[in-house]
Amino acid sequence: MEQGLSDYYDECDRAGLYLLNQMPTYEDDSRDIYDPEVERFFEAWGGHPSILMWYTDFNTCCYAWNQDPAKLNDADYDPARKRLAKSRAQTAETVMRALDPSRECFQHAGGNSGRIFGSMNYQSYGTPLQEQEDWPAQWAAAHTQPLMVVESAFPYPRQFARFDRGGDQEHLGAEHAARYFGPSVFAAERFPVPHSASLLWNSDIASGRDPNMMRLSNLHYRRVVRAWRGYNVSAIGDFPCGRDHAYTIQMFGNQRVVWSTGGDPKTPGLKSENGDGGSEVQRHPLGDYSRPDYLHATVKECFAPLLVFAAGDPDDFTNKDHSFYAGEHFRKSLVVVNDHLYPVTIDYSWTCAGQSGTGRIEVEAGGIVRVPIALEAPDVDEKTDATLVVEWSVREAADEKMKGTDSLALRFFPRWEVLTQRHRDAEIQGQAAPESLRTPRTPREGAGADEPSAQQQAYN
Repeated sequence: MEQGLSDYYDECDRAGLYLLNQMPTYEDDSRDIYDPEVERFFEAWGGHPSILMWYTDFNTCCYAWNQDPAKLNDADYDPARKRLAKSRAQTAETVMRALDPSRECFQHAGGNSGRIFGSMNYQSYGTPLQEQEDWPAQWAAAHTQPLMVVESAFPYPRQFARFDRGGDQEHLGAEHAARYFGPSVFAAERFPVPHSASLLWNSDIASGRDPNMMRLSNLHYRRVVRAWRGYNVSAIGDFPCGRDHAYTIQMFGNQRVVWSTGGDPKTPGLKSENGDGGSEVQRHPLGDYSRPDYLHATVKECFAPLLVFAAGDPDDFTNKDHSFYAGEHFRKSLVVVNDHLYPVTIDYSWTCAGQSGTGRIEVEAGGIVRVPIALEAPDVDEKTDATLVVEWSVREAADEKMKGTDSLALRFFPRWEVLTQRHRDAEIQGQAAPESLRTPRTPREGAGADEPSAQQQAYN
């Protein structure tokens, strides 16, 4: 086992993979016993540069409010039932820091129990997607600690399940997909009422992934992960399911990975204490890392060190306003998140409804920049769809991965006075207003009593 760990750490060092490594937990042991144990552990593994941080415990300090967006800045909350776990974790941290002051320590999902605020955040379909995007907004406005989402998923597969039934719950992938993409999603279903255990966790190359679930997850990654990184969340732990790469590589279900124990435990091969052959330890999905598939490209893009995407107004970048009257002035933005260890220079250009612009910006290492794009809604005679297209590239970079394109859909309406006159003309002639001119009558704040917001017309 120790040789296997050594090989694993060596390969991580070689490949540049970083590790958040658990240290020995403290459980009221004698310090005369515990401290030397941690010292031996550190001597064995602390020399590996792939280990970036130590975590002192697993979920023992976790409390429900560490997911509440209004409590992510609450450094004083001290739940009584977690004080013993918190004291134990802090003892472990003290021992490790004395041995290794160069690395940070954290409590897994421990909330405010350490220097880093740790949250385990699995959001369900009961939370609107926009609210999921803006979950870190209050923290970002005035935070006192780094925010580390130690576990999350976009979404976690069990969030597709029908929670009002026990056991092997039916998943509602198509039903949730219809909320975002319309009823056409039902034609894409491959199986009649598939079950979570058989489809979500153990699906293999023969059956593939459910297309509606993949489409939904693609939407979540592109919206939620982008937003959280745009809010400068310090770390995001993507935990899509028990087999962490099931969304990104081809899987082979129900594969035997443990040999039968037989009568001689000293024979070659992995062994299991459960000899019936049915345990998850003995049989579970295996992934072929040489065959990327499903959401591989999406996950790679959303978690790339350099993330560039088109967004809303720089002061409210997750805002989805997209419908405007002719002549209205508004702003969109190009968001650049640079998690490289060096600055990057970005050349960008944009086009939209006959307007265009170019620019160049430098983003420091670890920096986030929201570049404003000022626009004016063009004169149109009827409801008109348009697209803001942004192209970018890292200056003097030959790598194709250092360039990209993104877009936002927009919609423009004729000026209000033109719409009003056409409605009146149609009424005089005893006709209904043309479909392309129909608008609701609810006024927006600050607008005239009879003037509706163009946002309220978005899908007329």
